[in-house]
Amino acid sequence: RPSPLRSPAPRAGPPRGPRRPGPHAHTLHLAHPGPAPPADVTKVSRYQARFRGVGFPGETYMTRYWREGHQILLEAYSKERDAIIISNAAVTLRS
Repeated sequence: RPSPLRSPAPRAGPPRGPRRPGPHAHTLHLAHPGPAPPADVTKVSRYQARFRGVGFPGETYMTRYWREGHQILLEAYSKERDAIIISNAAVTLRS
């Protein structure tokens, strides 16, 4: 039986302030016409990326990529906001 001198524990109310995006894992797919080419993961020796901005659910993500020597460099950005989401990304290929 609860003590009449103690009030019950406070309950959490609705969140206050602006809604912030939660941590989401995003998979980026490069769009190209036709069937996907076969991927040979044995050719990849290293990959890295820097999450530079926030991606919101429902946005369209565009990618830019180019090749420099044994590396494929890329970045991803939000089409609606023109904000960079992933930068300094690189896939290093085995020579």
